[in-house]
Amino acid sequence: DRGHNLKIRMETQQTAPVASRARVETNLQAHMDEIRAIRRGEGVNAPDDSSGPVNLLVLVHGLSGLAEDLQYLKKSFEALCGDSTANLVYLAASNVGKTDDGVENGGARLAKEITEVVARNPTLRTISLMGASLGGNYMRYAIAVLWDEGRRDVAGLQPVSFVTIVTPHLGLRKYSYLPLPTALHKVMGVLPGLGQTGSDLFLRPTKGAPKGEHPLLVQMATRPCFLRPLRAFSHRRAYANLENDFMVPIGSGVFHRADTARSGWGLFTRDLSDDFAARATKLNTGNEVECELVVPARPEPAGGDAPPPHDPQAGKDWMEGAMAEGLDSVG
Repeated sequence: DRGHNLKIRMETQQTAPVASRARVETNLQAHMDEIRAIRRGEGVNAPDDSSGPVNLLVLVHGLSGLAEDLQYLKKSFEALCGDSTANLVYLAASNVGKTDDGVENGGARLAKEITEVVARNPTLRTISLMGASLGGNYMRYAIAVLWDEGRRDVAGLQPVSFVTIVTPHLGLRKYSYLPLPTALHKVMGVLPGLGQTGSDLFLRPTKGAPKGEHPLLVQMATRPCFLRPLRAFSHRRAYANLENDFMVPIGSGVFHRADTARSGWGLFTRDLSDDFAARATKLNTGNEVECELVVPARPEPAGGDAPPPHDPQAGKDWMEGAMAEGLDSVG
């Protein structure tokens, strides 16, 4: 059994039908308006002469998780910083007990929580985020809510690092331990502990969405309104296990696609991991295999929101490829 970390970076250009864009953008704008109201009321980033933290690192737990799940990471970062008071490492808690109501709701709660943290610490100037599993999906929605296009900042702060750890960026529809019949995908939204989040991860339509709307995770991986904030971070990293990950196989964790008939099923990810390792740089030769794949960013395409190109005859099989392409374009 080999240990396995890998790095990658991540954005894109495309999207969904007009009705779909309108609904998603209306919700996104509503969340953004709420954040702006909080910031006005709290005086976020108001002048402050007192000493205080400058750099904010937010750690975000995953599905059915607790803030304390990342306590070890928090203590590790604080130990690295020594006695410095310039860094605030914060364990996000707004989604504890609430991870079954969808990526949008979880991401909006996280955005609100970050805004309140910034309001209480007006000396903050930079922001970094690190999320485990579903926490990474929440983070990608949250930064879209917190993004200021004019100032090109996130929550009024300079974006520095964006890191995900075994996050299902491409969902789980084609990336699960065992192949699941398509008919079972439909029940993921009613299973205890999953709810709308299960529907999101299996690329099912959002409840109440108009017919023809692309799933939320597809839009988050192909639309500039979600990817432009991601591109603004100076450092972008996605980590995943090279093999044997029961929950989030490598293909979804680092949005890596290979020409293989076996897709991304967890039991059969050796072809994907071998393909990744062949393209990546091997960082050590010990008992553990650690690989790094650096993907150059591509210029953001002109033209704004256009539907992701796909063959209508391909049904929904185009989605994961378009998502991977979009995220890779960020670099």
